[in-house]
Amino acid sequence: MKRPAFAATALWILAWTMAACGGSDAAGEPSQGAVATGDSPRAPPEAQESADHGLGKLKCPAKIRTQTTGPDIIGLKLGMSRDEAVNIVRCHADDAYIEFEDRWFEPRGFNMHQTTLEKQAFVALSGETSACDYSSFDRMQRCGAGGRQWDHVSEKIKVATPGIPGGETVVGVWRTQTFKEGETPAVDSVIAALTKKYGPFQVRKVDHVNNNFWSDRIELAWVRDADDTPLSEADPALGACARNVRARVDEGQVWRDGCGLTIAATLLAPRANPAVVGEFSVGMMNQGALYAYQEGLQLQLDDIETKRRASELEKAQSSDVDL
Repeated sequence: MKRPAFAATALWILAWTMAACGGSDAAGEPSQGAVATGDSPRAPPEAQESADHGLGKLKCPAKIRTQTTGPDIIGLKLGMSRDEAVNIVRCHADDAYIEFEDRWFEPRGFNMHQTTLEKQAFVALSGETSACDYSSFDRMQRCGAGGRQWDHVSEKIKVATPGIPGGETVVGVWRTQTFKEGETPAVDSVIAALTKKYGPFQVRKVDHVNNNFWSDRIELAWVRDADDTPLSEADPALGACARNVRARVDEGQVWRDGCGLTIAATLLAPRANPAVVGEFSVGMMNQGALYAYQEGLQLQLDDIETKRRASELEKAQSSDVDL
């Protein structure tokens, strides 16, 4: 009997644009921006130091100690430590604003006992900002992350890193790029680059959005089963597994036991020219591994509590009782 899917709680300042269970309704209003579409991190020279961001100095490229395999998004791989992932993002975009979130898994799904989980995810924003304007309520509403007005968000990267203190691990990566008019890549070029990086996709879906901003929404998916074998197009599980993982940073995620590594890409074509890409997103999770990781996290929390109680009892038994 297949176990049910879990949904992520991802609390980010920016509004979510779609329902968490993988709906495919029309894409929302675009964020403005432009960055290169290359798959490799923008690694500064060896001696160059990235911006501090309150996280300390860092020499790039970032050092990776965790031995991980499988595909990546700008060098980020599933199974890395949180600190490694943060350093990769800092070297990729040394001007990015990074904000940590203390929730990713829904806390109500766990018995936390007395353990506090922190920095369970982080989001990095790159783009053009200006000082916040507090002269009116409308202008004040435009003030966003980092106490700045984000005039031009070129790139958003979100990394899910849940885990007990000291054991936070990358379990999901999402990246959204938005392009200015005149700097948009061709749809065919983006799909060719994705195919070169991840291999042939099994799912391609095109929705004609036709709202004020977008003409078409193109969704691609690469899906493997729990044994890391690509699912065939005839496999009835393909559609369900593919729908769970959403590519855009601001969309919700679902994962299911039995589905394996899943990579999703979403290309939004502007109304002015459906042959180019106005917004490009890639996301990945290993659904079955994430399901097991979530269950294992509860066991770790239980073990921490058991040891805490045993230590407390040992101290209590060695204490004198004054009657």
